[in-house]
Amino acid sequence: DDSSDDVSSSSESSHSEGSSVPDDSSNADGSVNPPISEDASMDLDDIDMRQDESVIISKTNEELISELKEHKRRLIVRKLAAARQLAVMAPTSQQENNQRIYDSTQKELKDVDKRIHRLEEAMEELKALTQPQATKKSSKTNNPHELSKQPLSLKITADMPRFESNSDPREFLDKVKHLVTAYIGRESFEKYCDRYLSYLTVSEFHRQLLEEEFSQRTEPLTWDACETIFLRIALNEQERIAQVKALLETGRKDNESFR
Repeated sequence: DDSSDDVSSSSESSHSEGSSVPDDSSNADGSVNPPISEDASMDLDDIDMRQDESVIISKTNEELISELKEHKRRLIVRKLAAARQLAVMAPTSQQENNQRIYDSTQKELKDVDKRIHRLEEAMEELKALTQPQATKKSSKTNNPHELSKQPLSLKITADMPRFESNSDPREFLDKVKHLVTAYIGRESFEKYCDRYLSYLTVSEFHRQLLEEEFSQRTEPLTWDACETIFLRIALNEQERIAQVKALLETGRKDNESFR
């Protein structure tokens, strides 16, 4: 009997040792696992969100916009290259590839424009909130142009023209009028034409002169007035003289306005 008890005891002891499984806080070698923090229970979406936020926080709004605009510039160069190929090459399988490149680039340009617009719109809204006194003061001036300078969500698309320093002024104005009007409607265009013209003028030199001229006007700016101001800034001296001579040859009176 004693022998039987010893065997039973030994068996139980052996079974106990053999079935020992480390709990959550210890390993088989006796080392202890560190406690699980609350962060460890986050799902992947939370982790990705924190990583994205760390990237965004490290950059200013201006840096983000600058990077987006640089990316947009590269896309426009790619789009132009594809458009040139489509213009000069006969229909081939390579042309199908060029068309795909053109279409995908156009789609990506629209996406970049939306991202830039969202960021700039949010910045304008924040600026309006942080400068309430300035907004209130401008409303007391009864200056229609000053009122139009308050934050406005412009509806910009990739198809709308941009005026560079070497762009054709008349062609640019014609496209602005027709494309923007088609997108936002005639009434809205007449109301905000100066804002759209300023935004689509990407040449810093021309934009600065244009906005200075606009700020000096106390009457509401019509599209005709915007065109006149823009052409006076954008046309070189020789071209302006040629236009004046052509106008004089029509026999118009001196008191008639020059458009």
